[in-house]
Amino acid sequence: MSKNLLPLIQHAKDKHNITAIGITSNGIVLKDKLHKLQQAGLSSVNISLDTLEAAKFAAITRRGEKNMYRVLSSIYAAAAQEGLTVKVRVLSISIHIHIYIFAFCLWFISLSLFLSLKH
Repeated sequence: MSKNLLPLIQHAKDKHNITAIGITSNGIVLKDKLHKLQQAGLSSVNISLDTLEAAKFAAITRRGEKNMYRVLSSIYAAAAQEGLTVKVRVLSISIHIHIYIFAFCLWFISLSLFLSLKH
C-alpha cells in the first residue's frame, strides 16, 4: 500500500469535497491502516481473495500461506467498520468452483458483504 494513500484520500475529501472514495487492495496490510484510511475519508474497499485454501493462495499469489490469514483478518476488520462498503473479489479459476462459490457466499452473507466474481 502506497505511503501516499492516506494524504491523497484526505486531500480528495477536504480540498475537493469528494465523498465517495474507494480503493482496491490485496488486503495483506489493509487491517493495520484501515481505521486511519476511513478517518481520512475512505468510504469503500474492494479486497481480492482468490481462494480459502492457504496452499492455493500461496500458489496463486506467490506470497506465503500466512498472508491469506492476513487478508481474511482485513476482511473481518473492514466488515466491522461502520459506514464502510466492503466488496470481496473472487477469481473463479477452480475446477470445483461451485463448491468455493457456495462457501464464499455463505461466509459473505454472514458478514453482510458484497461478492464480486471475476472469471
